[in-house]
Amino acid sequence: MKRLLVAIDGSEPSKRAAQAAAEMAPKLGLALSFVHVVPGHAVLNEWQIGGDEDEMREQRKQDGLAMLARVAAQIGVAPELRCVEGTPAEAIEQLARHEDVSLLCLGSRGRTLIGGVLIGSVAHRLVHICRKPTLVVH
Repeated sequence: MKRLLVAIDGSEPSKRAAQAAAEMAPKLGLALSFVHVVPGHAVLNEWQIGGDEDEMREQRKQDGLAMLARVAAQIGVAPELRCVEGTPAEAIEQLARHEDVSLLCLGSRGRTLIGGVLIGSVAHRLVHICRKPTLVVH
């Protein structure tokens, strides 16, 4: 079955995108999937603390899946939940390209406002690199 893929980072715009997608998916006959992207590298404070990089990476994935489950529960849906590693826009585009995705949905601004100003937002980047129809929710 074709899917509506929703990229969620925990920000309010991404939660609004999840809500909009949850309302649209049944009307479009699409299965609903939520995805969260975790960085493929250790965050600075993790290096300062020390510890096993593989364990920290797995913990970030588990935290991401837990966040997706909370969002799904808040809006009353049971989508497929995925957590992938990488640079957000590129990881989402690759997933959308290689999976049976008919529509991609995400919030207009994520958690990294300063990063968005400096290097462009994930939504902006995806609109330019993703060949799948992409809905950006404000």
